[in-house]
Amino acid sequence: TRYWRDWSSDVCSSDLFLMDSGAQADTGLFNGTYDGKRWMPARGWFNWLDSMSACACRTPDTVRHGFRLLDALREDGECPAALADRWEESLKKAVDALQKIYRKEGEIPYFIDPGTEEVIWRGGGGGAMVIDVWCEAARRWDRGDYIEDALGYGERLHQTMILTGDPWGRPVDCFCAGDHETAHALICAYLSLWRATGGQVHLDRAVQAGDLFLSWQVTENVRYPEGSRLARNGIHSFGTMIANTQNSTGVPAPCTNSASELIDLYEATGDTAWIELLADWRRAGLQQLVREGQDWGHLKPGNVTECQAQSDTMSEFGDVYICEAGWVL
Repeated sequence: TRYWRDWSSDVCSSDLFLMDSGAQADTGLFNGTYDGKRWMPARGWFNWLDSMSACACRTPDTVRHGFRLLDALREDGECPAALADRWEESLKKAVDALQKIYRKEGEIPYFIDPGTEEVIWRGGGGGAMVIDVWCEAARRWDRGDYIEDALGYGERLHQTMILTGDPWGRPVDCFCAGDHETAHALICAYLSLWRATGGQVHLDRAVQAGDLFLSWQVTENVRYPEGSRLARNGIHSFGTMIANTQNSTGVPAPCTNSASELIDLYEATGDTAWIELLADWRRAGLQQLVREGQDWGHLKPGNVTECQAQSDTMSEFGDVYICEAGWVL
């Protein structure tokens, strides 16, 4: 979003960018890809940019962070109340749209067209963050029905994701490939249910999701081929996260959330493994921070490399995807 103080600009047209740009479809769902001129609708499975718009995680993630934006608007004494009110209505519309889809489909499908609610691809747990959203919405707006749906979806994801050990459904470039982002979304989901209900079973499931999440971390230093870019730069793999089972790249932190939920897991359980995991990512992130004198192609000092090639899928083993990515550390 563009912060409300830009309200007088032509781009914002006196409101939050998300509300006035077409990012939110009439259905209440949010699109996920903006090409600088328009939000891209979902037109098929094989156009990667279009399919990003239809990914299940787009609307829950937008609403989750949108709650924090709403709080910032409410707390800012200079923000027009009408602007905050309109943003809150936008969030309510999105939450209700997600509830409508869940009650019709019994899940948040992997791909769903934001403009038509057409289900393009079923399955996956990429929309697990909706449980966190429903729990927060129930607290804010006194809606017990949201908790009921959160509990129901939590049971489904426990059967299909936790017990199978196969969390998948968030990265749009990897159809049906297991990924660490879905495992992270499951942690958030069950922690939210635990806070909302006090049920120990939800904390236990959050720990189970955390164990799956932890399994994506590289725990050894891979020996990269002599002469490769990673070897020349003295880069180590320990502490990176495998993105997914398709490309097996090592990324410097969870994408694209801070994973502060691991601190919550530590505080709830007293298990220091979660804090140690965060410390490992910090070291991994520093490894992939471009510094003076390093050969990272066109990247400049201060950039963070997208990922390390720990297989020959995206590039040669020991190379790096030359793209600057604003990973959350």
